[in-house]
Amino acid sequence: MSIVEEPQENTSAPSPSPQPSPSDQQTSGRAAVNESASHSLGAAKTPNEQLGLPVSSPANTAALLHLALSSTPETRAMVFDDGKDFSVIPSTYVSPTFHILDPYSYRLPSIADSREAPTPNSQAFAQCKYPVLQYLSPFLDRDFGSGLACDLLDTYFSSAFLSRMHPTCHHIHNFILRKIDVLDSSQPRQTHPALLGSMLFVAAFSDKALGLFSGPEEKDRVCKYLSLLTYRLLNPARYEPLLRQEDLGLPPIFGPDSGWSNDDLRRALDIPNDTFPESWGMDYIIAFIHVSSVISGSEKKAASIRWWSVAFNLARDLKLNEEVQSTIMPQDAEDGPASLNCKCSLSQHAEGDFINEIQREERRRTWWLLFLMDRHLALCYNRPLALLEAECRDLLLPLDDVTWQSGAQPHSHGTRAEGPRCMLLPSGTGRSHGPPKTCSGVGLFEFFLPLMVHCGTLLDWNRSRLHPVLSAASIWSSQERQILRELDHYQATLDRVTSSICTETDTEEGTRWQPPPTAGVEDSEATHIAKTVAGYARHIVSVLRILVGSKWDPVCLFEDSDFWTSSLGFKDSMSHTMAASECVTQILECDPDISFMPYFFGIQLLHGSLLLLLVAYRLQADSGNAILAACEAVIRATEACFVTLPTDYQRQFRNVMRSAIALAKGRRSNPRDTEKQLTFVLARYRWSRNGAGLAR
Repeated sequence: MSIVEEPQENTSAPSPSPQPSPSDQQTSGRAAVNESASHSLGAAKTPNEQLGLPVSSPANTAALLHLALSSTPETRAMVFDDGKDFSVIPSTYVSPTFHILDPYSYRLPSIADSREAPTPNSQAFAQCKYPVLQYLSPFLDRDFGSGLACDLLDTYFSSAFLSRMHPTCHHIHNFILRKIDVLDSSQPRQTHPALLGSMLFVAAFSDKALGLFSGPEEKDRVCKYLSLLTYRLLNPARYEPLLRQEDLGLPPIFGPDSGWSNDDLRRALDIPNDTFPESWGMDYIIAFIHVSSVISGSEKKAASIRWWSVAFNLARDLKLNEEVQSTIMPQDAEDGPASLNCKCSLSQHAEGDFINEIQREERRRTWWLLFLMDRHLALCYNRPLALLEAECRDLLLPLDDVTWQSGAQPHSHGTRAEGPRCMLLPSGTGRSHGPPKTCSGVGLFEFFLPLMVHCGTLLDWNRSRLHPVLSAASIWSSQERQILRELDHYQATLDRVTSSICTETDTEEGTRWQPPPTAGVEDSEATHIAKTVAGYARHIVSVLRILVGSKWDPVCLFEDSDFWTSSLGFKDSMSHTMAASECVTQILECDPDISFMPYFFGIQLLHGSLLLLLVAYRLQADSGNAILAACEAVIRATEACFVTLPTDYQRQFRNVMRSAIALAKGRRSNPRDTEKQLTFVLARYRWSRNGAGLAR
């Protein structure tokens, strides 16, 4: 496991040192990144390299607190011009709320500032409901109660359904960790403090957490507190200097040291032998996923790409795309070769230098979530794929969500003889490996991951056929037919999976004499989930078919310089657009607030409705009732999207669609205003597609 060890400096001197220039900071940042190749998180250091926890200087702390509480820019300028240099403050533990005070929320009540790092025994977390929070308690403010932390953990693992775990927090796409492992009351999962902080962070953003706070001011304060706490625990400056604290909506840091080092974590958590748990490298990546998702949900799209890129690179460095090889016994006890076979005989809490089956499954789920996220971002920002299919051909697909969250022992059992095998399971059965292309269930990895595999193929095909050298090749038409055949095959498997769930539920309801009340609820819920998944998946399939034959750039689409709207391809794309609008109507019936997968649906809705806007704008009164009804459905879905996860672009697109419908119905007499709105929205779309940032 390779996590960057930040370069150590002697911080024993109480006097501050001069602030380095920007060029020096960039050089030191590159040196830290280059040094990471030869260091691991658990590497032992010599006594000369180990540092004690620095103690805050009372004078510096008082001066900075005075600066933070200053309510006017003039006062803050006077403090800076007082002849003191606060560029480097020899402090490892200063309450994160200390930095939140200025310039965003210094008038709001703040959690008390802690002058020294508490120990877990001195915190109220020593007797809290979830012992896993002991890994985070040394870094929390003393006034951050254990009750709120436990409630936020409950919010993080809250499910929208009774029969299966489905996240209610909009910035959580799927559960990677098992609830039963993290919230265990006796032997909780060894969890990295940064991951725990990010879990509380994304939970505080959720609508489900509104009842935990006295008002919006307190929620905003706690969110900022947890965001900076997570940032300091991640300490991303040692990985990538471009990852800024301002990306999370926080004020600039006062000095170059903005986070806790690995030595700080060792001392605070009293980790023996100077080694971290084997799974903490993966925990670090999951924390990056949480933070990147929050930034992607804001208007800072360009910043989110930088954070996602670091997560992709770290996942590749830790080789999450490969089946991990480990021995059952420690290497000094047995000299046998490493094996890919199942290690289900090992306990979750067994000691030794190996990875158990639960950790192997967590690695798979982390990689496949990043894999589908890469395809989604590539569609949003028109960029090349970062994670390739060839990298993960031998990686087993993750377990279905119900089996994974049930707490049963997972097994590494593939269908191939040369892959992982389990001696307890029968031969001829097992999980598939490599990127899937068919639907196998109603979980995110079962129905949405295959769609993103097809989306990645389509993105590569579109980029290749538009290449100036390869555009004249005759292979693109055959590849187009292949893509459409694979989409048809996926559609068939989707229909088979969803119809079998509905048929099985109807049959069981007809044969039961007096079913228990809970069984009836689960059956109706299973039917509802199947219909919801069918609506979303069919909509995405229709959108992918539109992208196969239509123009991807809306500016060129509306200019129509080559009269594409008179071709047969436009007719086919319009039929798929109408099919997509019918799916939108079904989605609104099953999921009125678009909360099932709001993070991924926005960009699909946009691509599936551009042709509707074109027809309504061009034909106006001659558009027809079917086109106008489809536009109305898109407007309702777009409104639900930006209510769930607000983005300014979707709001503007909704306004343009409304203006086009008003023109078509004769409710608006001046088409030039609609044309100005349309020109602005299309130009912004092209700008954001080049990497500046767009709706999800």
